[in-house]
Amino acid sequence: MFEKPVDKSFDIEAALRETFHEATYAHAARMLRTPEAAQELREVVDAHSARAETLERLYHETYDARVEAMRAAIYDDTARFDLPQLAPLGAGATDNKVTEAAHRLVQQGHLRDRQKITEARHRDIDALLTKHHPEAQATPSFNRTAQSVR
Repeated sequence: MFEKPVDKSFDIEAALRETFHEATYAHAARMLRTPEAAQELREVVDAHSARAETLERLYHETYDARVEAMRAAIYDDTARFDLPQLAPLGAGATDNKVTEAAHRLVQQGHLRDRQKITEARHRDIDALLTKHHPEAQATPSFNRTAQSVR
């Protein structure tokens, strides 16, 4: 069986986004000074951290099964359709290319799932800030800038 490929690429956009959101979290921690607000922030962060840990654990535990399922789906799709864009994965494709594509698709799906958890955490932190400090709500121009970073 193939080993899981290691993604050595560096995604500058993701790094900038994460830096921005960590700064937002630090700001939220400073703004939420009441014990109740601080507790709510800890609960939000802990809940999303638990979801992320579960996601990572399941990803590693089921990685091989996911790749096999993706390989089967690729073969099923190429057999079902005779489309030019699927030709590289069609009848003339080697098993290695299909396996590489399956690994890549599984990894991309996992990255999307991680991003969804991160975005949900940031939305919940933003909601806490708005709830406890409505005057600290970001201006529309700041929100546009933040959207462009996401």
